[in-house]
Amino acid sequence: MRRKFISLEDYHSVAMNQFTELMLMSLLVAYSIFLTFPIAYKGVSPKGAQLLMGLGLGILIYLIMDLFSGTYVLVEGKIYLSLLLMAPFVLSYLGFHLYSAMRLDSAKERNYAQVLSLVVSLGIGLQNFTEGLAIGGSLRIGLVSVVVPLVAGLTLQNVTEGFPILSPFLRTGKVNYSFLFMMYLLGGTPTLLGSILSYYVASIPLVVVFNSLALGGILFVSLEMYKSLVKNGREFRNVGEIGIVLGLVIAFLVNLLP
Repeated sequence: MRRKFISLEDYHSVAMNQFTELMLMSLLVAYSIFLTFPIAYKGVSPKGAQLLMGLGLGILIYLIMDLFSGTYVLVEGKIYLSLLLMAPFVLSYLGFHLYSAMRLDSAKERNYAQVLSLVVSLGIGLQNFTEGLAIGGSLRIGLVSVVVPLVAGLTLQNVTEGFPILSPFLRTGKVNYSFLFMMYLLGGTPTLLGSILSYYVASIPLVVVFNSLALGGILFVSLEMYKSLVKNGREFRNVGEIGIVLGLVIAFLVNLLP
């Protein structure tokens, strides 16, 4: 029985087509986050701002649970991977704390919104980098049947992640649109970078490290957002709490999709 060999040209063609598919899917996931950007132009009432702030916080809380549960499965029973989970988490949390201590405490209301949005974008960007790792790694090893539903689910999830980035500006009523645009880029682009990296270098330790960094950042951001929610929303505090629950529920339902 004669074996069929693929020519070098055919191999490069297949590889290029696969990489093109990866780029298109990654771009879709990465920049679906911009679908919430128009809300900045419409503006919302103080009550609506409090609701959306809570909604963004609820989504972040769900991301923490989702990231930890997915990462713990990888490190369970493996000491060196457990250390890779804890060490970057501590460094990330303390790093965000030190940065915010220098910027948030002295910031005025408008600048506070910008700094908080920047910190949120960094945390979400780290989390989206790990999503990119999942996309690129799955496509590289030929799990096409897994990649398509994964991309669909992550696209919907990334749409909701725009709320935490946007919400700090809603209370002030003054939005720096160019700055906000850059924050959306900062939050979404790491998906693209992660998918390209994992397409060429698939590694469980790499996934654990970046999941851990994302966990530390998002945990700190969530605590800051909750402090802001309580401090500035005494009049509509119940609305904020309802927003948190809605955010958790929405993120959970989106994650249930195939």
